[in-house]
Amino acid sequence: MVETSWFSYRETIGDRTELFRVVDRQLHPRKVLYLGSYVDLSPSMTWSEVTYVDVDKRAQKFFADEKLVLQQLQSRNDKPKMPNVRFIHGDFNAGLPLSEQSFDLVVSLFSGPSLKPALRYLAPNGVLLTNNSHADSSLAILSDSLRPLGAILHRSGSYSVITEDIDEYFQFKSPSKVSQESLMTQGRGAALVRPSFAQLFKRVV
Repeated sequence: MVETSWFSYRETIGDRTELFRVVDRQLHPRKVLYLGSYVDLSPSMTWSEVTYVDVDKRAQKFFADEKLVLQQLQSRNDKPKMPNVRFIHGDFNAGLPLSEQSFDLVVSLFSGPSLKPALRYLAPNGVLLTNNSHADSSLAILSDSLRPLGAILHRSGSYSVITEDIDEYFQFKSPSKVSQESLMTQGRGAALVRPSFAQLFKRVV
């Protein structure tokens, strides 16, 4: 049986290290929160302080093995020191032992509806990185607390961030059919004029 680890997991989902590196070139966050992370360690290849949250017991077992986690981060050789990795085993919708509005960047990719807890922990002027798989991007577009900041494209194995002429990446194809209620009921995002891998939203102060 293959051991649950970041190395084995990234063979399934792909290595997202480049994703977070291109985001870092735009934002330079200090404190990062990753909701529904499972065992995806790729943010720690870029940032020194990342808190991971997942309800899965396999993730809990993986992060509890500090030796394994550090071993899998050894290729982080372009950084001066090993990062601070914290894992919280729990449901992010139920409340976490974290200070509210204290994270510069909150990441939620394919983790289920998470906009409400993301806003709970996102600092003023902080940035949310999310996608439309479970309606989070669609709900963020409708939120008065967030404004579009950029679209992330994933093409030919590479990631890029677009911050200009981005309106169509945040516009619904059929806006009259989209509401918070319909999105929550359906549990999936509404079609956008131009699709992207993920989107960045800045918290409005």
